[in-house]
Amino acid sequence: MKFHNSPILIILTIFFLLLVPDLCEAQESTLIINEKETKILWPEIKGSEDDQHKLRVGSRIDSLILEMLSCSESFSYSFTSLKYLGKIYSTDSLLRVYSWNIPLLDGTNRYFGYIQKKESLTSENIELIHLVNKEDLPLNQDSIYTPGAWYGALYYSVIARNCKNLTYYTVLGFDLNNYFTSKKLIDVFTFTEEGLRIGAPIFLDNEKSTNRMVYEFSSQVVMMLRYDQKFEKIILDHLSPSKPEHEGKFQFYGPDFSYDGFEYRGCKWCKVEDIDLKAGQEF
Repeated sequence: MKFHNSPILIILTIFFLLLVPDLCEAQESTLIINEKETKILWPEIKGSEDDQHKLRVGSRIDSLILEMLSCSESFSYSFTSLKYLGKIYSTDSLLRVYSWNIPLLDGTNRYFGYIQKKESLTSENIELIHLVNKEDLPLNQDSIYTPGAWYGALYYSVIARNCKNLTYYTVLGFDLNNYFTSKKLIDVFTFTEEGLRIGAPIFLDNEKSTNRMVYEFSSQVVMMLRYDQKFEKIILDHLSPSKPEHEGKFQFYGPDFSYDGFEYRGCKWCKVEDIDLKAGQEF
């Protein structure tokens, strides 16, 4: 049935234009209401000594966040009051990554995550990807992970780099791991016809390619791992054991006051050792 230049088409167009403001207002209302409930629920997790209760509350929070992120308006929504929700944009502003965790009594953590993806800066269509944490899935440097089988981490930086017809979204993350050790990681998201792939052999460490970099160290210390926008490089603390006899025992590893880095060259992140941060070295 064709409606070209017909009264029916005109009526439908007017109806749609009148409906759009209501839809936007409904989305905004959902964001505000769900954000308020989420803010109230989060202290229940922090104050509970019951893992099952934490997970039940966490499941409700996950449902509220899923509902919020299903609204297209959420891509630019600030979520100001949700301080336990990690929410970061990629450097090309086409990706927004959300992550948060539930600390359990045994020192481990349950992680939750979502990714919103836009095809272009002007696109109104947003793809939502759910990252499902498999708690028995080990985090290593060689595996390729999928959204349905994700190791779990808190992401705090997303760096977009182009390679031919593909965009590599390099992510910096933090895994609280357990009472004895923590982990920092450099990973990469790629989007293909098959969907999201987590990991790719673009990290070159001593001429060996790996799908990601993972650094394990004592939970009593802090490791620096960040992206330097000025030099467009990733810089990090070099880790060493506190004593030679603790080699391989990561609960005794920490920064040794030297620094390494990664520079993007030829579609790979290439490791550079012993950089001089004080001198502002361009490595």
